[in-house]
Amino acid sequence: MDYAGILCGDPQTCEKVEKTLEEGKTVTGHFPLTDTGSALNAYIAAGISCCHESTTAREALAKMRLGMYAMIRKGSAWNDLPEVIKAITEQKIDTRLAMLVSDDSHADTLLNCGHMDYIIRLAVSMGVSPVTAIQMATLNTACCFGMERDIGSISPGRFADLNILSDLAQVKVEKVIINGELVAEKGRLTVPVGSYVYPEQLRASVKITRKILPSDFIVEASLGSETVKVRAIGVHDSNVLTTEVIETLPVRNGEVELAAEKDICKIAVINRHTSEGGMSIGFVHGFGLKKGAVASTYAHDAHNLIVLGMSNAEMAFAANKLVECDGGMTAVEGDKVLALLKMPIAGLMSDLSAAEVADALSELSGAWVALGSPLASPFMTMSLLSLVVIPEIRLTDKGLVNVYNNSFTTLFTE
Repeated sequence: MDYAGILCGDPQTCEKVEKTLEEGKTVTGHFPLTDTGSALNAYIAAGISCCHESTTAREALAKMRLGMYAMIRKGSAWNDLPEVIKAITEQKIDTRLAMLVSDDSHADTLLNCGHMDYIIRLAVSMGVSPVTAIQMATLNTACCFGMERDIGSISPGRFADLNILSDLAQVKVEKVIINGELVAEKGRLTVPVGSYVYPEQLRASVKITRKILPSDFIVEASLGSETVKVRAIGVHDSNVLTTEVIETLPVRNGEVELAAEKDICKIAVINRHTSEGGMSIGFVHGFGLKKGAVASTYAHDAHNLIVLGMSNAEMAFAANKLVECDGGMTAVEGDKVLALLKMPIAGLMSDLSAAEVADALSELSGAWVALGSPLASPFMTMSLLSLVVIPEIRLTDKGLVNVYNNSFTTLFTE
C-alpha cells in the first residue's frame, strides 16, 4: 500500500516485497496516482503484480499494457466500475489482465445486491460479454495469484468449485459446489456452518480509559483573529480520493467555529490502542452534515476511533458511546443515539448474523440521511479519512498528512 515507500526505495517497504517474492507469492498493489509514466513503471518494476486503485479507464489500460493486472472495483462506497470498465468495452484488448473485484462491501450490500455475481452482472450490463466477465472474476484472478493449476477453470485436475447458473447474463446462481460438495442451492446453504469462539483479548481493543470531553474537540486560533484559513479534507461521493480544500472559518473567543453553509464539519482521530487516547482535530468538506455526529472504530489503516460532527458535545457523546461499547459505528443527535452497530471483536467485527448487521447498517444509513448527508456510503467514505497512502490529504491521531509529500502539514494556512 505504501507506494511512496516503494518509489523512494524505503528499505523496510521494499523488504516486504522482496520477502513475498522470495516465497513465490503475488505482491498485490495499491497505486492511486494518475501518473502512468515513470512512477507506475518503477512501481511495477519493484515486483508488484496488480492494483485495485484505478478510477479511470486510462489508468487501468496503462497498467495492463505494462503487464500489471488491473482490478476493476465495485464496493459499497467505491463505484469505479462504470468508468474503469470502459478500458474493456471501448478498447480491443486482450482481457487476460483484467479482473473484477469487490472492496469494502457492507453486509447489506452483500445481502441485497450480491457479491461477485452482482459485480459480474453490472459488467455485463455495461457491455462486457458474459463469458468474458466471468473469466475476469475467475480464471484471470486465479492466474494473477499463481493458482490456475488448482482453481479458476472447469478442467481436469482442478478443484470442483462450481457455480451452476440458470441465466448466464443475469448470473443467476442455482447451485454452488465446493470441492465436489453441494453447499448451497437456490440461495440457501445446504451444509451447517459452525460457530467460532473469538479470543477474549480481541474483545477489549478500545484501550481509552479517560472520559472524552467536548473541550477535547476545540480548535484554538490566535487571539484577536476573527477568521482563519484552514486545510479541510475534501471528500467525493463514491470515490476514494480526497482533495485539499482551503476554507475560511469564523473565530469566536479564540475558538474556530464551523460554517454550516460551507458544508464543513469537524473530524477527530483518537488513538484507541493506548489508554491515553492521543488525538488530532481537523475539518472535512463534502459530507453534507447539518447536525449531529458520527463515529467509528473501523478506520483504515490503524483503525483508530474516528469522529465527525457539527458540535463538540455531540462528537464527545458519540466517541464515548463507542468506548463504552468496545467498538462499532454510531450516529447521534444531541444526547440521543440514532443508530448503533456494536463491533466488539477488535472494534472491527460484529458477532451478530449478517442479516442483523444489515439491519443495523440500514438504520445507520437512515441516520446519516437524517443528519443531512447525501453520500452513497458515508461510513465507508469516512473510514478512509485516516488512510495515509491515498492522496491527497488525510488525518491521523498524530496530525494532518499531505500524502503526495509523505509528510505532516499544518491545519492553518497563512
